[in-house]
Amino acid sequence: MQSRLMVRLLQHSALKNSAFKTQGFTLLELLVVVVIGGILAAIAIPSFLSRANTAKQVEAKMYLGSLNRSQQAFYAEHGRFGKSPQELGLYSQPTSNYEYQVDIPSNGSLRAVHYANSRVLKLRPYAGMVALVKQGSVMATVLCEAEEPALGPATPPTADDSSVACSPGTKALN
Repeated sequence: MQSRLMVRLLQHSALKNSAFKTQGFTLLELLVVVVIGGILAAIAIPSFLSRANTAKQVEAKMYLGSLNRSQQAFYAEHGRFGKSPQELGLYSQPTSNYEYQVDIPSNGSLRAVHYANSRVLKLRPYAGMVALVKQGSVMATVLCEAEEPALGPATPPTADDSSVACSPGTKALN
């Protein structure tokens, strides 16, 4: 009888310990999960930051494209280029990423240069131009992106009698 009682106590004790072991996670299992989470975060964060910078740069490209189109319409209506975004009907305040400006050369050339000056070292600056070419019979435009991120303006595009083009250190966006 005593041996039966002893066997039952041992069985009850074994069941109690096995039930206790199946509840929750061990410290090693939790550590493995934390390490895997850290590795995934280390892979994902640089990609996320790169996408955020790309989105900020799209803002500048879109605004310069709007400036180019607005200059074309303004010239068609007024016979001259607008001197500011406000005169063109575009009201954009400087952002923490870019500052926008319009430059009309005072030498009588028929062109307008637009800048998206980078305010953050990790962003690329942009420059655009609208110019009359071929003896004033054709309006040409270009939008240029600096090849490397930098503070300040991009190198302005160039124009001759037949076309407009991006300067060295920048590339044309199509």
